[in-house]
Amino acid sequence: MLGNALCTYVAGQLLVHVGWHSSFWVYALSFPLAILYFLYVPEPAPSKEADGTPHKESINSKVFFWTLILIICQMAYTGSTLRISELVTSYHIGSLNGIAIVLSFAPACGVISEIFFGRLLHGMGTFLLPVTIFFARVSVNC
Repeated sequence: MLGNALCTYVAGQLLVHVGWHSSFWVYALSFPLAILYFLYVPEPAPSKEADGTPHKESINSKVFFWTLILIICQMAYTGSTLRISELVTSYHIGSLNGIAIVLSFAPACGVISEIFFGRLLHGMGTFLLPVTIFFARVSVNC
């Protein structure tokens, strides 16, 4: 989330001060990270059962269901962040520089929520995701 916030801010500043084509240069930041990942992160060992046979992977139906729900939520979030700059500039609510700062602030809030995630998950259990989706939906309507 912190990297997302930083990259969003850098892309926004490039957009405002250089032009919209230059904002795509923020993706170049991923190349050194990918190289470091491939150099230093070891390949995981294949998992085996207690008797030594290879472990067969399967997908739990609940995991599949919640994955689809999260994909839909992510699509809505991505769509709203892509369209917010057009909305703000069309209605003359703010500047592109202000939008870049606001959009980089959203992932920074994600860092704060990640800090409390363990406590929330422990306290709410299986209700955490539905409650989170409910409040996300309510906040869109406000």
